[in-house]
Amino acid sequence: MRKITTIALLLSLVWIVLFSVPAQGYTPEFAVQSKAVYLINTDTGNVVFSQRENEKMYPASITKVMTAIVVLEEYGDRLDEMVTAQQNVFDELFGTDSSTMGVKLGETLSARDLLFGMVIHSANEAACILADHFSDGDRALFIKKMNEKAAALGMTSSHFTNPHGLHEENQYVTAKDVYLMSAHAMTLPLFADMVAMTRYSLPATNKRGAQTLINTNKMMEPYSQYYMKGVKGIKTGTTDEAGFCLTSIATQNGYTYMCVAMGAPCYDDNKKPAALNGAFVDSKKLYEWAFSGFYKETVISVKEPMGQIKVNLSKDTDSLQLNFSQDFVALIPKAATDPKSAIKVEPHVPDSIDAPVQKGQKIGTATLMLAGEVIGEVDLLAAESVERSGLMVFLQGASNVIDSLWFKLIVALLILLIAAYVVYAVIHNNRRKKLKKVKRYRHF
Repeated sequence: MRKITTIALLLSLVWIVLFSVPAQGYTPEFAVQSKAVYLINTDTGNVVFSQRENEKMYPASITKVMTAIVVLEEYGDRLDEMVTAQQNVFDELFGTDSSTMGVKLGETLSARDLLFGMVIHSANEAACILADHFSDGDRALFIKKMNEKAAALGMTSSHFTNPHGLHEENQYVTAKDVYLMSAHAMTLPLFADMVAMTRYSLPATNKRGAQTLINTNKMMEPYSQYYMKGVKGIKTGTTDEAGFCLTSIATQNGYTYMCVAMGAPCYDDNKKPAALNGAFVDSKKLYEWAFSGFYKETVISVKEPMGQIKVNLSKDTDSLQLNFSQDFVALIPKAATDPKSAIKVEPHVPDSIDAPVQKGQKIGTATLMLAGEVIGEVDLLAAESVERSGLMVFLQGASNVIDSLWFKLIVALLILLIAAYVVYAVIHNNRRKKLKKVKRYRHF
């Protein structure tokens, strides 16, 4: 595109997003205890706060989100199967003092009840029993499926070695990867239903009577100091090595955020158990900050003209107006005072386009950058149809021929031939004149 067109395009986009401020440019005034945090507005896709989101962390029981994904996607039609707890599970968990739902040796439950117990009550033995059952005793096969699913979800810095989350050096995730995993899990209807429950009624089995399982996310408990309206699951996790961890989702007043908090200390400076769960504390503070500090704004509208691009071979015009293909909603901090300083817009359009052009035809894209992070890309479409001119096609073809190297070589060769002919003609003519003089001389 000509320089003037590029400038006009850029100025047009900047004007449209003048009041769109990167959420990342506005940070909370309070410090978080969690080592890694990832907070995203799921309505717009804006990351409003992140800290060490790509650093490898131990997942603890957040691992069970991936276990549930594999169960639901690979074996979802088998949840009514009855499963009996085997000795190897109890041998594996003996002495770990880890979270369970109290399954006994030889107890028979449905896979569905085990799944609910694993997700809601963070039952480690349920995770083991499910993984063994659906892999026919080959747990390595189940774990392989966990890692394959992680790769498919783009979790490039995660690796699983067990289905429950008890500490193993080679089992790790990142806060951003946990978000990718959690966001996918929430698209699975049964999973979304499970994490919204504060209680689950477990029916009687061959080993015990009916009982009620309580969700481990205390942010959902009205009488808890961590309680916050609108919070759901998704999964808690705690080990000494991983610290307090939580991936959750919260909705208030039409806004939805997902927060991943990992690595909050389990012990204070005196090596005594921490008085509060830092993952809960951080998540609540971050949600309150986000809900009160941001609003959604349509920063790009299909109704707004975008700019122009040069058109070649047109019958009636030499420019084409471009429009956005869709509205684009961004999350804007209420406290922002200088929105323009952090905005970067990158239009991607060709230098020019040849007619004919159809109305609505994709011409290029516009990428929106907020605080150095791509928050979206919108297609740029032709605002009108442009017909091709036969005369302009002919003239361009002629111009292309004239500008081609072969044409120039042929012209140069013709010039050389003509020059050679002229030289030859002059020399030949001079010789003829000399011969005539000699003949006349001899005659006299």
